[in-house]
Amino acid sequence: MKKEKKIEIVETIRKNLENAQAVFLVDYSGVDVKTLESVREQVKELGDSFNVIKNTLVAKATQDTKWSNILGLLEGPNAFAVSYNDPVALAKVLLKAEKNIEKLQLKSAVMYGSVFNHDQIEAISKLPSREILLSMLLGVLNAPARGFVSALAGILRKPLYALNAIKEQKTN
Repeated sequence: MKKEKKIEIVETIRKNLENAQAVFLVDYSGVDVKTLESVREQVKELGDSFNVIKNTLVAKATQDTKWSNILGLLEGPNAFAVSYNDPVALAKVLLKAEKNIEKLQLKSAVMYGSVFNHDQIEAISKLPSREILLSMLLGVLNAPARGFVSALAGILRKPLYALNAIKEQKTN
């Protein structure tokens, strides 16, 4: 590969990683191209990417960036799955692919500036999706206001209950 082409690839990788939330490293040794293509399609459906890139090019692209802690993980053949939207959803897809494809192995991930091993990725994959977590947060934030409104409504209801009880007594 010519030097200009390598520089272009490094810049493309760097630009793609600017918007990324997580990078997963997958060992694909012994997996045929057709099978890797099926994994790539599943990842693409999420809006993420799955590519086989030379470690040296990734090392140059991540050097002096927020992804520099990936440098210690670049050993052996690696496919790189990059999450732009929901790292939990991508982790679920990759773990499912790992179970279905014997030689495919999810090695590690870099998310939010930290390195995660396989067991930690499995734990992350058991989290609810981003939308569910946001709705749970909204419910928690909304609870004090809901309680305040209920308390105010109770204050207004008590005199009505009292008036209604007086009305019942007088009609009986």
